[in-house]
Amino acid sequence: MAKEAQDAMPLRVEKKIVLREARGAGAALQLHDQISLELGKVGSASYVRDVSGREARVLRGAIGIGLAAGEAAAPPERGVAANMRFERLDLGAWQALGFDFVPERLR
Repeated sequence: MAKEAQDAMPLRVEKKIVLREARGAGAALQLHDQISLELGKVGSASYVRDVSGREARVLRGAIGIGLAAGEAAAPPERGVAANMRFERLDLGAWQALGFDFVPERLR
């Protein structure tokens, strides 16, 4: 994470309701929330979820890691997109953590 163990790294977490509506008389209430996380200058994530049912369901989201100041990962209309920038990427270390992926441009 490019920091010393004794150095602090701020974590900001925000959760808010972004949609609350019932479409028509007797219709079920639709409830969407947004969760945003920022970990210092390392990365950020933002998700919009449908929390109307028993279990929350992610509708869309964006993850940004290693981006320049002011740069953000824009969420797609549906699904989750990640925008990651690394000077060096050790795929073996990521796979050891349980992330088994091949970047889209390498497919």
